[in-house]
Amino acid sequence: MFRLTTGAVGGAMMLASLATAANEIEPSPWFAPDRWERQLEYEAGLNTVPSPETLRLWHDQMCSEPHPAGTAADRRMIAYLQESFINLGLDTDVHEFEALLSRPISASLAIVDGDTREALAITERAVVQDADSGHPDLDFGWNAYAATGSVTAPVVYVNYGSWLDFKKLDALGVSCEGKIVLARYGRNFRGYKVKFAEERGAAGVIMFTDPADSGKGPGYPEGGWANETSIQRGSIKTLAYPGDPQTPGSPAHPGAQRIDEDALALPTIPVQPIGWAAAEKILSRMTGDEVPSHWQGGLDFTYRVSCDSTIVELNVEQERAVTPCANVLGVLEGTRWPDQLIVIGCHFDAWSFGAGDPHAGSIVLMEMARSFANLARADWRPERTIVFANWGAEEFGIIGSTEWVEANRDRLTGKTVAYINLDMAAMGPNFRSSASPSLRPIIEEVTHAVEAADRSGRTVWSAWTDEGSMQPSFGTLGGGSDHVGFYLHMGIPCASLGGSGSEGVSYHSNYDSLTWYRSTVGNDYQPAKMITMVGNVLVARLANADILPIDPRAYDDHLDPLLWKQIDEIPKLANVGGTRKSLSHQRIAALYNIGLANLRATTDITMTTALAGLADGTLTERYDLEAFNDWLIAVESLWLDPNGLPGRPWYRSTYAATDPRSGYGAMVMPGILEGLHTNSIDAIDAAVRVLQQRMDRIVGTAGDAHRANLDAIRRAESQSSGE
Repeated sequence: MFRLTTGAVGGAMMLASLATAANEIEPSPWFAPDRWERQLEYEAGLNTVPSPETLRLWHDQMCSEPHPAGTAADRRMIAYLQESFINLGLDTDVHEFEALLSRPISASLAIVDGDTREALAITERAVVQDADSGHPDLDFGWNAYAATGSVTAPVVYVNYGSWLDFKKLDALGVSCEGKIVLARYGRNFRGYKVKFAEERGAAGVIMFTDPADSGKGPGYPEGGWANETSIQRGSIKTLAYPGDPQTPGSPAHPGAQRIDEDALALPTIPVQPIGWAAAEKILSRMTGDEVPSHWQGGLDFTYRVSCDSTIVELNVEQERAVTPCANVLGVLEGTRWPDQLIVIGCHFDAWSFGAGDPHAGSIVLMEMARSFANLARADWRPERTIVFANWGAEEFGIIGSTEWVEANRDRLTGKTVAYINLDMAAMGPNFRSSASPSLRPIIEEVTHAVEAADRSGRTVWSAWTDEGSMQPSFGTLGGGSDHVGFYLHMGIPCASLGGSGSEGVSYHSNYDSLTWYRSTVGNDYQPAKMITMVGNVLVARLANADILPIDPRAYDDHLDPLLWKQIDEIPKLANVGGTRKSLSHQRIAALYNIGLANLRATTDITMTTALAGLADGTLTERYDLEAFNDWLIAVESLWLDPNGLPGRPWYRSTYAATDPRSGYGAMVMPGILEGLHTNSIDAIDAAVRVLQQRMDRIVGTAGDAHRANLDAIRRAESQSSGE
């Protein structure tokens, strides 16, 4: 096992010499002018540390063997991460938890035609060019939490198995009752494909990778794309909360009280994933009605909806057990505000080697930890506490991070500045980010300070915005990764950082190896270095800023077009009386014209006054800065409804939530969107009332913060004139 030394930086004078062109970087408004040069020196010191060579070494170690959560290899990974943090000189915590996981025992799939039985492949073929593809510890294709069972039945093809796809089948009069449903991967979380099939009485589900979705170029190993045997593994858990299935809302510590497994809404039918070579043998035999045109996939024949004469035999055996797991955290305590936290995380469990998912992000996380540890050894520490978190069991349903959040609610409440997620962060040279609106301005700011991965001399900002000719494109955070507990349950500002643009995909397959990564994403590790450097600058500014760079003014730009869109949607509701539609339309219009307008005006004057006071030195008393920063930390949590969303109380944010029909997608103003989806004026009106209350709370606290700022400025001016 290799060890990485910190190579500590030799002090402030050395860092000052490395502070690249301080006069070329626009001063950040979040810092007092007399502290800005020092901050640039700190950032320059941090970004002398990341190197492609070290990133490659992290990758070598993390991808040395398959390590699904709960396995012996998973425990070896936990020990390695713990040792790595200790070697870096960080305070290290192994947060143990227990979770209900599943493991595959056996499975088979075959086409049955009279007395003949043609077995279909349920694992990838080994390729000569990649020795890891034949590793003896690799699993066949499987979906976590599938039920044990055997079924022999005809097949119904359901396209992506989305909510709309099943509605289309209903309209066509096609029944799934007692059938095996065949769905292609994509468009929605795989668990919802199974959930919707179960609701329609399906006896089993087969999911396959279609060349139209994942075979967009030469297949592995000739190219980086899926080949005909590539299989996407993954969890199919669709409970109304993430984390351990048996301890919703409570930490899954050893000995915790648990819901009986029989009471959980886990899948009750067998489910099997396959590649398109196996799927082709099923689909090509089907002789029923042609699919709607947009359901046609990438195989070279006409897809059919169903065929009673095409019989498939599906056998799945899995076991579920409460299994020890852990998160591994390295902590660097802050010098000025140690109780305030910035958390950076990435999960470490993988379905196979995890070179892309997750370790294209894990290597960035560990290299960031090494960067900050280096400067700490030179006695240059951040002013707020930084937590570097490796999460366990994410692939089974965002379990590790959820359990840590639930176990640390009191510590996190009112003290956590932001959570930064790095899952699969370095998958190409094109910078990308999804973020809470309040973090978008600071992310834009820091991309001016880092060179793009293509080494063209451009900044990340310039490459991201095509030489500044367009606005940066941010994604909206929904489900699917470890930000969920922080953002949607705790109301903590969150962002994901990453790079994309590689020509290929190995997602959740046995080909997610170092050989695939280095031949597809690249062997120079420049994307990983770029994301590390952006992350370093972002975390350094969050950790050291005098006024926290959490900007509630950004909610205006995000909400403005979305509320307008909802206003337009109300008149389109079917089977709703005109008077009720008119009243609901008026309420949303009032939310826009009054609620959002007040939010816009109050947050603007509050932030403008505070930043001006910081710039001219009138808002520099430690007490005033602390009070103002406490308000900024609290703003995101003011969107929380303690009762949670209707039917999903674990999700407490009224601002954003996961889409309950896609799993991955984001819903902004979820209450209104759910009301529109279900054609419920009552739900829309209730959501509008809650949102108005949340906006009023933000406006009220912003007004209090503004008055406190004015008082501080007046005191400073009075003292100055008196002198």
